Amino acid sequence: MAVDSDVIDLRGQSLLLRRRWRSIALMTILGLAAALALAYLQTPTFVAQAEVLVDPLSEQTLSSGVIVPSEEVSTQLEVLGSEPVAANVIDELGLQDTPSQLLKTVTVTPIENTRVLTIEVTRAKPAEATDIANAFAAEYLTYRQARAVDQANAQREAYIEEFALLQDEFASVTSEIQNSSGSDVTALRARKQSLLIQLTSASTQISVLAPPGVDTLRGGQILEPATLPSSAAAPRPINLGVLGAVIGLMLGIGLAFVRDRVDDAVRDEDRLREVLGGKSVLGHIPHWGGSRSGRIATLIEPHSPMSEAYRTLSTNVRFLLAASTTRSRGARGGSAVMVSSAEASEGKTSVAANLAVAAARVGLDVIVVDADLRHPMLSELFGLGGSAGLSDVLATGGAVHDHVLDVGIANLRVLPGGSVPPNPAELLASPGAQDLLSQLSQDCDLLILDSAPILRVADSLELVTHVDLVLLVARNAVSRLRNVSAAVDRVQQAGGELSGAVFNDVDARASSFSDGYHPPAKRNVISTSVN
Repeated sequence: MAVDSDVIDLRGQSLLLRRRWRSIALMTILGLAAALALAYLQTPTFVAQAEVLVDPLSEQTLSSGVIVPSEEVSTQLEVLGSEPVAANVIDELGLQDTPSQLLKTVTVTPIENTRVLTIEVTRAKPAEATDIANAFAAEYLTYRQARAVDQANAQREAYIEEFALLQDEFASVTSEIQNSSGSDVTALRARKQSLLIQLTSASTQISVLAPPGVDTLRGGQILEPATLPSSAAAPRPINLGVLGAVIGLMLGIGLAFVRDRVDDAVRDEDRLREVLGGKSVLGHIPHWGGSRSGRIATLIEPHSPMSEAYRTLSTNVRFLLAASTTRSRGARGGSAVMVSSAEASEGKTSVAANLAVAAARVGLDVIVVDADLRHPMLSELFGLGGSAGLSDVLATGGAVHDHVLDVGIANLRVLPGGSVPPNPAELLASPGAQDLLSQLSQDCDLLILDSAPILRVADSLELVTHVDLVLLVARNAVSRLRNVSAAVDRVQQAGGELSGAVFNDVDARASSFSDGYHPPAKRNVISTSVN
């Protein structure tokens, strides 16, 4: 059962995305445009890269196979990216940056498990980036060698000072030996021998720490000098465009789900059934607009998916009537169906007319009544002109069958709405209206009433207890869920019961109206007026 729910949920989500494809596409385009605009407004930057190998300072140490420890490599990484080296680069190239500003454009990273340091410089000018990268590599090596010389000189000076002190002490001990006797002489001679050893050691260190020549020092080498970058590293319009489009797409999808949650329009069958209180959706009528609007589809295109949808609706209504046991229809003959909507412009008149034609085509004797006395439209739809009808019969008490008109379609007759009365609700609530419906029911198999919108006026509520089925038409993207729910409540408060709904003007691409099985559409020669 959980799998079925997941499938239904995925189907609902795919339909939602299909409904909202325009907003999703718009957000994707906006994201792409914003990213490209950002790429256009950004200043191009270029990246130059140089590589430096960290070696021991002494050529002899290097030749002996001594490996520079990883700790020393980490130390040299910090030295290479230090302000003193940056200051030397600035002086060398005559840059206007401060050392801290320059270092913000320089990135030094080690190559793992090697003694190689990579220098990356990002600048607005490719030649400047190249010069700075190479200057950092060269100035780092110079700086390291200079520091080695300074350290060697400092150590040599320390040994020279120590050697001078030892010489003074040695001379003092020698003088004391000449002026002493006995056991003191033995101690002084031992001290003199110790001083002699220290003097020899200090002299050796002074010789070893002779100021090294720069040519004899290494410290490293430039493995790969920086070359002039051939293209900008940033911005990258293609990458930014793809990223912007993806972000726009995600925002569009998110916006589609948010809008669907706050949107009160009827857009799918599941939400329509929810507000119907679990009642069935008996028919799905596909969109049929353009020049054909205001015409009867089942007459104009009898083999079209639209006509097939009305035939399905007719079948469902007949089965529902056959299964209904809430009313006894034997005393008055045929069944009565009221077709209405919550508000105007939702397609109730078109549904009533096409349902009547579809039912007549299967052999039922059908009478369709225009019970919307405020805005009667059936006469115009069937091309009857300004014929007298229901309101005139109720107002004058005349014979109803004198006004039931044959429209040239087998098994189908129409009772027009007639003149617009000042008191339509009172006329429909009168005992004469009940008798009229009873008479008409006796004279047909199926009586269809096209009634006024439920939420606009009380006219339809006067009829709900005198019919077998109440059908509510909801138009895709036009009807409101809150209005449909309010209409259901109104019908129940009036003592009636909603039987089901007709989902009108549905996107045929989201349904299975056209399955390729229908024969080519043939236009009927019967002419109807255009609303």
